[in-house]
Amino acid sequence: MSFNEEKCRIRIAERSIYLSIYLSIYLSVSVVYLSIYISVSVVYLSIYLSIYLSIYLSIYLSVSRVYLSLNLSISVLIYLSIYFRHLAIYLSIYLSIYLSIYLSIYLSIYLSIYFRHLSIYISICFSRLSIYLSIYLFIYLSVSVVYLSIYLSINFTRLSIHPSISQSINFSPFLSIYLPIYLSISGIYLSIYIYIYIYFRLYLSIYQFQSFIYLSIYLSIYLSIYLSIYVSIYLSTEK
Repeated sequence: MSFNEEKCRIRIAERSIYLSIYLSIYLSVSVVYLSIYISVSVVYLSIYLSIYLSIYLSIYLSVSRVYLSLNLSISVLIYLSIYFRHLAIYLSIYLSIYLSIYLSIYLSIYLSIYFRHLSIYISICFSRLSIYLSIYLFIYLSVSVVYLSIYLSINFTRLSIHPSISQSINFSPFLSIYLPIYLSISGIYLSIYIYIYIYFRLYLSIYQFQSFIYLSIYLSIYLSIYLSIYVSIYLSTEK
Protein backbone atom coordinates (compact mmCIF):
# COMPACT_ATOMS: atom_id res chain seq x y z
CA MET A 1 0.00 0.00 0.00
CA SER A 2 2.85 2.38 0.75
CA PHE A 3 4.32 1.87 -2.71
CA ASN A 4 0.96 2.56 -4.39
CA GLU A 5 0.40 5.68 -2.28
CA GLU A 6 3.84 6.97 -3.20
CA LYS A 7 3.17 6.24 -6.87
CA CYS A 8 -0.14 8.17 -6.70
CA ARG A 9 1.60 11.11 -5.11
CA ILE A 10 4.21 11.12 -7.87
CA ARG A 11 1.48 11.18 -10.52
CA ILE A 12 -0.34 14.02 -8.75
CA ALA A 13 2.88 16.04 -8.51
CA GLU A 14 3.67 15.49 -12.21
CA ARG A 15 0.19 16.58 -13.24
CA SER A 16 0.50 19.68 -11.05
CA ILE A 17 3.81 20.57 -12.69
CA TYR A 18 2.30 20.20 -16.16
CA LEU A 19 -0.63 22.35 -15.11
CA SER A 20 1.65 25.12 -13.78
CA ILE A 21 3.74 25.11 -16.98
CA TYR A 22 0.63 25.27 -19.13
CA LEU A 23 -0.88 28.11 -17.07
CA SER A 24 2.37 30.11 -17.18
CA ILE A 25 2.72 29.76 -20.97
CA TYR A 26 -0.96 30.57 -21.54
CA LEU A 27 -0.84 33.66 -19.31
CA SER A 28 2.37 34.97 -20.92
CA VAL A 29 0.92 34.60 -24.45
CA SER A 30 -2.32 36.26 -23.34
CA VAL A 31 -0.34 39.15 -21.82
CA VAL A 32 1.60 39.72 -25.05
CA TYR A 33 -1.50 39.63 -27.27
CA LEU A 34 -3.48 41.91 -24.96
CA SER A 35 -0.66 44.47 -24.73
CA ILE A 36 -0.14 44.52 -28.51
CA TYR A 37 -3.87 44.94 -29.16
CA ILE A 38 -4.30 47.78 -26.65
CA SER A 39 -1.15 49.61 -27.83
CA VAL A 40 -2.11 49.42 -31.51
CA SER A 41 -5.68 50.53 -30.74
CA VAL A 42 -4.51 53.57 -28.76
CA VAL A 43 -1.99 54.55 -31.44
CA TYR A 44 -4.57 54.33 -34.24
CA LEU A 45 -7.06 56.31 -32.15
CA SER A 46 -4.54 59.09 -31.43
CA ILE A 47 -3.45 59.36 -35.07
CA TYR A 48 -7.05 59.38 -36.31
CA LEU A 49 -8.10 62.07 -33.81
CA SER A 50 -5.10 64.33 -34.52
CA ILE A 51 -5.54 64.12 -38.32
CA TYR A 52 -9.31 64.58 -38.14
CA LEU A 53 -9.00 67.56 -35.78
CA SER A 54 -6.32 69.28 -37.86
CA ILE A 55 -8.22 68.84 -41.15
CA TYR A 56 -11.54 69.92 -39.67
CA LEU A 57 -10.11 73.02 -37.99
CA SER A 58 -8.10 74.10 -41.02
CA ILE A 59 -11.15 73.80 -43.32
CA TYR A 60 -13.36 75.63 -40.86
CA LEU A 61 -10.88 78.46 -40.38
CA SER A 62 -10.20 78.79 -44.10
CA VAL A 63 -13.91 79.23 -44.77
CA SER A 64 -14.15 81.68 -41.88
CA ARG A 65 -11.27 83.73 -43.26
CA VAL A 66 -12.86 83.92 -46.69
CA TYR A 67 -16.22 84.84 -45.18
CA LEU A 68 -14.66 87.53 -43.00
CA SER A 69 -12.69 89.03 -45.86
CA LEU A 70 -15.79 89.07 -48.07
CA ASN A 71 -17.85 90.79 -45.39
CA LEU A 72 -15.17 93.40 -44.87
CA SER A 73 -14.77 93.96 -48.59
CA ILE A 74 -18.50 94.31 -49.21
CA SER A 75 -18.95 96.59 -46.20
CA VAL A 76 -16.13 98.87 -47.28
CA LEU A 77 -17.36 98.90 -50.87
CA ILE A 78 -20.94 99.77 -49.96
CA TYR A 79 -19.93 102.43 -47.46
CA LEU A 80 -17.45 104.17 -49.74
CA SER A 81 -19.48 103.88 -52.93
CA ILE A 82 -22.36 105.76 -51.34
CA TYR A 83 -20.28 108.81 -50.36
CA PHE A 84 -17.45 109.02 -52.84
CA ARG A 85 -18.79 107.39 -56.05
CA HIS A 86 -16.03 106.98 -58.59
CA LEU A 87 -13.21 107.73 -56.21
CA ALA A 88 -14.74 105.41 -53.67
CA ILE A 89 -14.79 102.59 -56.21
CA TYR A 90 -11.05 102.72 -56.85
CA LEU A 91 -10.27 103.24 -53.21
CA SER A 92 -12.55 100.41 -52.13
CA ILE A 93 -10.98 98.06 -54.66
CA TYR A 94 -7.55 98.88 -53.34
CA LEU A 95 -8.56 98.63 -49.71
CA SER A 96 -10.52 95.43 -50.17
CA ILE A 97 -7.66 93.73 -51.98
CA TYR A 98 -5.16 94.97 -49.41
CA LEU A 99 -7.27 93.98 -46.44
CA SER A 100 -8.12 90.62 -47.94
CA ILE A 101 -4.50 89.77 -48.63
CA TYR A 102 -3.34 91.08 -45.27
CA LEU A 103 -6.01 89.33 -43.25
CA SER A 104 -5.66 86.10 -45.19
CA ILE A 105 -1.90 85.97 -44.78
CA TYR A 106 -1.99 87.04 -41.14
CA LEU A 107 -4.74 84.67 -40.10
CA SER A 108 -3.31 81.82 -42.14
CA ILE A 109 0.15 82.14 -40.63
CA TYR A 110 -1.15 82.59 -37.10
CA LEU A 111 -3.66 79.78 -37.24
CA SER A 112 -1.34 77.42 -39.05
CA ILE A 113 1.31 77.87 -36.35
CA TYR A 114 -1.23 77.57 -33.55
CA PHE A 115 -2.97 74.47 -34.83
CA ARG A 116 0.24 72.83 -35.89
CA HIS A 117 1.47 73.06 -32.30
CA LEU A 118 -1.91 71.89 -31.10
CA SER A 119 -1.87 68.82 -33.34
CA ILE A 120 1.71 68.02 -32.30
CA TYR A 121 0.76 68.33 -28.64
CA ILE A 122 -2.29 66.08 -29.03
CA SER A 123 -0.30 63.45 -30.94
CA ILE A 124 2.47 63.46 -28.33
CA CYS A 125 -0.05 63.14 -25.49
CA PHE A 126 -1.77 60.16 -27.10
CA SER A 127 1.54 58.50 -27.95
CA ARG A 128 2.78 58.91 -24.38
CA LEU A 129 -0.49 57.56 -23.08
CA SER A 130 -0.20 54.47 -25.28
CA ILE A 131 3.41 53.85 -24.23
CA TYR A 132 2.61 54.28 -20.52
CA LEU A 133 -0.40 52.01 -20.82
CA SER A 134 1.57 49.26 -22.55
CA ILE A 135 4.39 49.48 -19.98
CA TYR A 136 1.90 49.41 -17.10
CA LEU A 137 0.12 46.36 -18.53
CA PHE A 138 3.38 44.49 -19.04
CA ILE A 139 4.55 45.25 -15.50
CA TYR A 140 1.22 44.37 -13.91
CA LEU A 141 0.75 41.12 -15.81
CA SER A 142 4.40 40.10 -15.37
CA VAL A 143 4.08 40.56 -11.61
CA SER A 144 0.86 38.51 -11.67
CA VAL A 145 2.63 35.69 -13.52
CA VAL A 146 5.52 35.81 -11.02
CA TYR A 147 3.14 35.62 -8.06
CA LEU A 148 1.27 32.71 -9.65
CA SER A 149 4.50 30.83 -10.37
CA ILE A 150 5.75 31.37 -6.81
CA TYR A 151 2.43 30.23 -5.38
CA LEU A 152 2.41 27.08 -7.52
CA SER A 153 6.04 26.28 -6.72
CA ILE A 154 5.35 26.59 -2.96
CA ASN A 155 2.31 24.35 -3.13
CA PHE A 156 4.09 21.77 -5.25
CA THR A 157 7.07 21.74 -2.90
CA ARG A 158 4.81 20.83 -0.01
CA LEU A 159 3.67 17.76 -1.93
CA SER A 160 7.21 16.55 -2.64
CA ILE A 161 8.20 13.46 -0.65
CA HIS A 162 10.47 11.48 -2.92
CA PRO A 163 13.80 13.07 -4.06
CA SER A 164 12.90 12.59 -7.72
CA ILE A 165 9.71 14.58 -7.18
CA SER A 166 11.54 17.43 -5.47
CA GLN A 167 14.02 17.61 -8.32
CA SER A 168 11.21 17.79 -10.88
CA ILE A 169 9.36 20.47 -8.89
CA ASN A 170 12.48 22.67 -8.85
CA PHE A 171 11.61 23.47 -12.45
CA SER A 172 8.81 25.78 -11.27
CA PRO A 173 11.11 28.43 -9.65
CA PHE A 174 13.19 28.39 -12.83
CA LEU A 175 9.99 29.04 -14.79
CA SER A 176 9.03 31.90 -12.44
CA ILE A 177 12.42 33.53 -13.07
CA TYR A 178 12.41 32.96 -16.82
CA LEU A 179 8.90 34.29 -17.49
CA PRO A 180 9.40 37.82 -16.01
CA ILE A 181 12.70 38.21 -17.87
CA TYR A 182 11.10 37.11 -21.13
CA LEU A 183 8.08 39.38 -20.67
CA SER A 184 10.26 42.37 -19.72
CA ILE A 185 12.40 41.97 -22.84
CA SER A 186 9.26 41.59 -24.97
CA GLY A 187 7.81 44.74 -23.40
CA ILE A 188 10.98 46.71 -24.15
CA TYR A 189 10.99 45.61 -27.80
CA LEU A 190 7.29 46.39 -28.15
CA SER A 191 7.70 49.85 -26.58
CA ILE A 192 10.59 50.67 -28.94
CA TYR A 193 8.54 49.51 -31.93
CA ILE A 194 5.53 51.59 -30.84
CA TYR A 195 7.72 54.67 -30.30
CA ILE A 196 9.30 54.41 -33.76
CA TYR A 197 5.90 53.83 -35.39
CA ILE A 198 4.36 56.84 -33.63
CA TYR A 199 7.33 59.02 -34.57
CA PHE A 200 6.99 58.27 -38.30
CA ARG A 201 3.20 58.64 -38.23
CA LEU A 202 3.55 61.97 -36.44
CA TYR A 203 6.09 63.19 -39.00
CA LEU A 204 3.79 62.26 -41.90
CA SER A 205 0.75 63.89 -40.29
CA ILE A 206 2.68 67.14 -39.69
CA TYR A 207 3.91 67.16 -43.31
CA GLN A 208 0.39 66.61 -44.67
CA PHE A 209 -1.00 69.27 -42.35
CA GLN A 210 1.56 71.86 -43.57
CA SER A 211 0.75 71.11 -47.20
CA PHE A 212 -2.94 71.55 -46.51
CA ILE A 213 -2.30 74.89 -44.73
CA TYR A 214 -0.30 76.25 -47.67
CA LEU A 215 -3.04 75.23 -50.08
CA SER A 216 -5.71 76.89 -47.94
CA ILE A 217 -3.65 80.11 -47.78
CA TYR A 218 -3.32 80.19 -51.56
CA LEU A 219 -7.01 79.51 -52.15
CA SER A 220 -8.16 82.08 -49.59
CA ILE A 221 -5.97 84.81 -51.12
CA TYR A 222 -7.09 83.96 -54.64
CA LEU A 223 -10.78 83.88 -53.75
CA SER A 224 -10.55 87.08 -51.74
CA ILE A 225 -8.94 89.02 -54.60
CA TYR A 226 -11.28 87.60 -57.21
CA LEU A 227 -14.46 88.24 -55.23
CA SER A 228 -13.43 91.73 -54.14
CA ILE A 229 -12.73 92.77 -57.75
CA TYR A 230 -15.97 91.19 -58.95
CA VAL A 231 -18.05 92.92 -56.26
CA SER A 232 -16.36 96.25 -56.92
CA ILE A 233 -17.04 96.07 -60.66
CA TYR A 234 -20.61 94.97 -60.04
CA LEU A 235 -21.30 97.88 -57.68
CA SER A 236 -19.68 100.37 -60.04
CA THR A 237 -21.88 99.23 -62.95
CA GLU A 238 -24.99 99.46 -60.79
CA LYS A 239 -24.37 103.15 -60.28
